Order: sequence, then C-alpha cells, then structure tokens
Amino acid sequence: MGNIKKLISKWARRFRMFYRLFLFKIGRDRRPVFAVLTVTANCDFRCKYCFSDYYTKTETNLSLERLLKIIDELADMGVIYINVHGGEALLRKDIGNIIDHALLRGMFVNFITNGTFLKRRWEDIKNVDVVCISLDGSEETNDKNRGKGTFKIATDAIDFALSKGATVRIGMTITQHTKDTIEWLAEWAKSRKIYIQPFLLFDQENLPKELWMNWEENKKALIKLIELKKKGYPIFYSINTLKYALNWPFNKAIMRRSDLKGIEMPRGFRPIPCYYKLLNVLIESNGSVRTCNIMARVGTHVSIMDKSVKEAKEELLRIDDCMYCYHLPQMEFSQLMDLNIYAVIGQFLNQIKEDMKGLARKDKHA
Repeated sequence: MGNIKKLISKWARRFRMFYRLFLFKIGRDRRPVFAVLTVTANCDFRCKYCFSDYYTKTETNLSLERLLKIIDELADMGVIYINVHGGEALLRKDIGNIIDHALLRGMFVNFITNGTFLKRRWEDIKNVDVVCISLDGSEETNDKNRGKGTFKIATDAIDFALSKGATVRIGMTITQHTKDTIEWLAEWAKSRKIYIQPFLLFDQENLPKELWMNWEENKKALIKLIELKKKGYPIFYSINTLKYALNWPFNKAIMRRSDLKGIEMPRGFRPIPCYYKLLNVLIESNGSVRTCNIMARVGTHVSIMDKSVKEAKEELLRIDDCMYCYHLPQMEFSQLMDLNIYAVIGQFLNQIKEDMKGLARKDKHA
C-alpha cells in the first residue's frame, strides 16, 4: 500500500509539472518549472569529458543552510522538478537533509551519481523519484572515459538500486571510446528494463583529443540510437529529438543571436527555440547561476551571493543570447514544449513503463 501511495504522489507532481508547462505555453504562467542544483564541486572520479572539471576544483561548497534556503527560493519561484548532482553529490554528509527538504517542498527529485557511495548512503537517498547513474559502455570503453574500475562501481550500484525497487536510468556519454558500444549498453539496459539517456560531447576543444567525435561519427551514433529506438530498445529520448540532432545544419553546436545574422535557414529545417533556459534554473556549487551545462565554460555566470536566485536568473536571461542547439536533453525538453505529439506521448509512455517496472520490483523484494 505504501508503494502505491508513493506512486500516486509521484504522478501528482508530474501532472503539476505538465500543467505548468501547458500554462507557460499559452502565456499564463512564465515561472521556471525545473532546477539543477549542484551541491558540491568535489568528485572522486576523473572523467575525461567532465563539463566543469570538477575533479580540479578546490572551492568551498555552499553550506547546508544556504542550500536549504536556495531550495525554498526555488519552490517559491514555482520549481517542481529538481536535478540534484555534483561533482559527486554523495560526498556531502548532509545530502539526505538536502533531498528530504526538496521532497518536503513538493519537488520531484532526480538524483545523479557515479554510484561509488550509493550502497552505504542508500538510506539518505532512498526516497528520490529517479536515480540516474553514469555508465558509458562496456567495461573497457567505459573505463577509458571514466577511469579504471568505474564500470564495476556503476554496474554494482545500478543492480543494488534496482534490488531496492528504485527507478533507475543510465546516463551515457558518447565519445570516441564508447561510440561502438552503444548497442552493447542498450542490450545491457534492456536486460534490466531501464532507460538510457545518451549525451553527445560538446565543448570538445577543451577536452582531450582522444575523446573527440567528428560530425560524421556523431551522425553514425545518432543513426544507431534511432535504429535501436525503433527496435524497442530503452532509449529515453524521442525519435524526433534524435532526428533533430541528426539534421542539425550548422557548423556550430550552439547558435547565438549574433550567429544568425545573414544566415538563411536551410529548407526543411525548422529550428526549435531553447525553452530550457527559460524554464530551468541551474545553480552551481559556488553560488552562481548559468544557462546550462553546455555553457559551463563559455557562458555567463551570475552570482547569487549578493542577490536572490530569482534576481540572478532574470539578470542572466537579459545577458544570455543563445538561441538554438542540438544537445539531446535540452532538445527533448524543447520538443515537449513545442507540443510535438510524439515526444509528449513518448515521455508519458516511458515514465508509465518505468514506474510499473519499479513497482513490480518493489513488490518482488518486499
């Protein structure tokens, strides 16, 4: 009975989220719905593609008191869905307090981790709605990306979380090392009935060249994801989102307002505006707000140390001029806001399937 109540609560928050997105679309409510809260810059891994080089950071993290106040600010701003991550978020001894406060404020909590401390800290995070664990491919290829031994850590963490009845997703970053193991990981995920959220590399010039993917290699990866999706493999994004990235016509991953001057849109390609930056608030562990992780190194950061989160977000939107990109999470989000019927129905079906499978696992291990 307890599991059913949790599921009802989960879907009540989801419906609130979708209702708010609808209100935003028709211009009735322009408040943000989503947030990303980076609770620490510390990390025990040395992933070669880290978008913010967290393993090099020595900065002081925000205090628990400050983070709880930020969560309150976000809730008062209208945020319903929050992604909590790091660095490695489980390095914080008070992570349970942070998660419990977000849940207390009625937020849907997606928790992102590399899995290292998941077993020993399970009691702190067991009530989150989704656990996303990073895994990039087979043992050999994953460990080239993330470090020796990280495959075993991640796979053990995934199986442990599944044994507890959790809703688990895999975060996969596609690089030169892992591009040929997409199907392998899809098979592995399918055998566990969990979804993969694939990510393409961005900001490559600041990454080791051994990781770099040229555009033809990215296209092959996207074609493979589309093929797998059509065959029923658990790829979280819609085919429309994958095709949008595949058909991206520009030679830049991000198109700013200034980049569009004098450019005629290719025939048959309709760019989708980035709703992510309007509806999402991303807060770094050092107390700054930025547009998204794609812009971690090159984007504007606005401090919240001398102003409210709301004020910082409004200032950022006045400065930021990014218009379009093909990054898969942002585009899936924007496809939903664009009311693409396949994306909307697909996300509902994905999440219904996830929850039904999770409920079955909880009953099995009860």
